[in-house]
Amino acid sequence: MSKKSDIVLGIELDENNVPEKLAWTASDGGINNEEAKAYLLSVWDSNAKETLRIDLWTKDMPVDEMKQLIHQTLVGLTDTYLRATA
Repeated sequence: MSKKSDIVLGIELDENNVPEKLAWTASDGGINNEEAKAYLLSVWDSNAKETLRIDLWTKDMPVDEMKQLIHQTLVGLTDTYLRATA
């Protein structure tokens, strides 16, 4: 028997389609409509052999937080790469 789990990303846009509010839900993880300031989502398309990406952030996200997000993401990608290729 397999189990299905959903992660839901919510996006509220302004009149120019710029994200104002982001929230996410992962019921298996106990997360329900939790506020976020950014999403960086990568999905591997094995047919096309390419990465599909969605990078969104709210217009009020401070630049220093964006720098921290990018730094932590790169460190995390390094860890993922090392685990996946060891």
